[in-house]
Formats: sequence, structure tokens, C-alpha cells
Amino acid sequence: MTMYKPLREFLLKQLYVTIGVYILGFIAFSYMFPAKYHSFLAFLPVIFYIVMAVFHATLVGASNLPVKKFSSRFLAVLGAKIFLFLIFIITYSYFNPQVAVPFLISFFILYIIYTVFEIVTLLRQLRAKKQNQ
Repeated sequence: MTMYKPLREFLLKQLYVTIGVYILGFIAFSYMFPAKYHSFLAFLPVIFYIVMAVFHATLVGASNLPVKKFSSRFLAVLGAKIFLFLIFIITYSYFNPQVAVPFLISFFILYIIYTVFEIVTLLRQLRAKKQNQ
């Protein structure tokens, strides 16, 4: 199994998750929290899609490594992703304090959704790869 098939499958499934997030976000901000909507929130799923795709590609590439090296790579990727997101959160909140709370809540919810999706997908790919060996 080449690196491209698992990555392509991940990107397609992540696209479905992103569409679902947009639908749920539209419902939430249209009917439950219309006063909390800010136009930049619509870009958050796209940002998550891109960042998660890049970091997941790194992990898929590292899946051929021995377990010890893969674990180190996984932790490095996770740390880099958290650091990148932290810089983004601090910067956006500093320059937009009036919408910081809805932004942070939305960001946290999306982080949980996309991280759970990424980990579940990665575990399935690693299990399938192990069974094929």
C-alpha cells in the first residue's frame, strides 16, 4: 500500500467531516447563536482541513518507520500542531478581543472534532497496514 492511497482516503473523509461541520455550524449559528457569529469563523474549518492534511501526510509517511521512531514522530507532529494552533489562537484573540470568546469556543470544538477524526483514521490505517503484512 503506497502512502498516497491512505492519504487520499483521509482527505476525502476529512472533506465529508468538513462539510458536516459547515452544516452543523450553519444550523448552530443560524438558529441557536446568531448573535455570536463572526464571519471569520467560516474560515476555521478550512484552516483545520489544511493543517490536519499536512500533518497527517507526515504521519502517513512515517507509518513505515519502526514503532519507536513512529511514536517519536507522532509526538513531534502533535507538538508542532499544538504550537502552531496556539500561536494562531493567541494572535487572533489579541487582535480581535471583541470576538475572542466565540472564536475560542468554536476553535476548541473544531480541534476536538478534527483531532478525534485524525486519530481514529490513523489507528484504522495502521491496523489495516499491520494486517496486510
